[in-house]
Amino acid sequence: MAGNRDRYYYPEFRIRHRNIQVLDLSHCKLHLPSTDNVTLPFLKKLSLRYVFADDNVISKLVAGSPLIEDMSFTNCFGIKTVQIFDLINLVKFYVSNIDLLERLEIQAPNLHSLTVQGSSWPSVLKVACLKNLKSLAIHRAPITDKWLYEQLNKFPHLESLCLLECHMLESIKISSSSLLTLHIKSCANTVRIQIHTPNLHIFSYRGNIISFSSNDLILPEVELHFEPDNMEISWYIRLIENYGKFNQCFRMMTLKSETAESYIIPTQLRQLLTPPLHKVKELNLSISYQGKCPIAELVDAMLWISPHLERLYINTT
Repeated sequence: MAGNRDRYYYPEFRIRHRNIQVLDLSHCKLHLPSTDNVTLPFLKKLSLRYVFADDNVISKLVAGSPLIEDMSFTNCFGIKTVQIFDLINLVKFYVSNIDLLERLEIQAPNLHSLTVQGSSWPSVLKVACLKNLKSLAIHRAPITDKWLYEQLNKFPHLESLCLLECHMLESIKISSSSLLTLHIKSCANTVRIQIHTPNLHIFSYRGNIISFSSNDLILPEVELHFEPDNMEISWYIRLIENYGKFNQCFRMMTLKSETAESYIIPTQLRQLLTPPLHKVKELNLSISYQGKCPIAELVDAMLWISPHLERLYINTT
C-alpha cells in the first residue's frame, strides 16, 4: 500500500457529525476546508488507517476532540507533524508507520499506554508530562542508550516496556522499581543489558549472546532466544555463561532457537563446565527446525543444561 499510495484513490471524508463517539477510518482522504473547525465533543476513540491527511486536518481533529481516550494512526500519509496537547482523558496512543513524519510531540498527563513504531522516524520526538505512563513500546526506532535511560527516569509508574528492532541501542541500562514486564527483541547492535528491576515478573530477550547483569533478579517467567552464530566452542561457552545468569527459581523458563543443534552442548564442555540451570525445575523448549537431531539426544542435552528438571516440554514447528 505504501509504495502505491500515489496511484491509490482515496475517497474524501468530511467530518460533520458532532455526536459521534467512535471514529474508525481507513483507505480515505480526510478533507477539511481551511475555514472550518472540527467539533467532536463526545468522541472517545479515533483510529486512522491508510488515511491521507495534512497537518491542518490532524491538528483540528485533535483540538476538536477534548474527551478522546484512545487514538491510533497507522500507515497514514501526508502528515508531517503530530502534536498531542491538553487531552487530559487520553489513556492510549498508538502511532505506526507515518510516512515522512517529521515531528511528534506528546504531553498527556493521564496517558497509560504509548506505542511508537515505524521504518521512518520523526527527527523531533518529545514526550513530556507522561507521569502516569504504564506501558511503553518502541519498535524500529533510532533511539540511543542515553535517550532511553533519560526517558525511562521520567516514568515512575511504568510497568511494561517493549523494545523491538532498535538498532542504535548498544548498552541498555534500566532501573525501575515499578517495571513488571520487559521485552527486548532483535536490537541487532546491543551488546550489554544491565537492569535493576526488583519487581520484574516477566523477561524475554531475543538476539545475539550479550553481556547481561542484574541485581539479585528472581523471575517467575523468562523467555530467552539466543540467535545462533557460528556455534563454535567459544559460542557455546558464552551461551552457557548467559544461561547461568538466569539460574533462579522460575515457575517457567522458555528457551527458543531456530535449530536443535544450538542446544547440543559439545561433550568436552560438559566435562569441564557446570550445568548453568541447575535450579530450574520447569523448562519449555521451542525449536523452529529440528533437523536430524534425535529427540533422545536433545533430551539428554537439556538434562545436562538443567539436571534437576521436573518438567520438560519440547515444541517443534
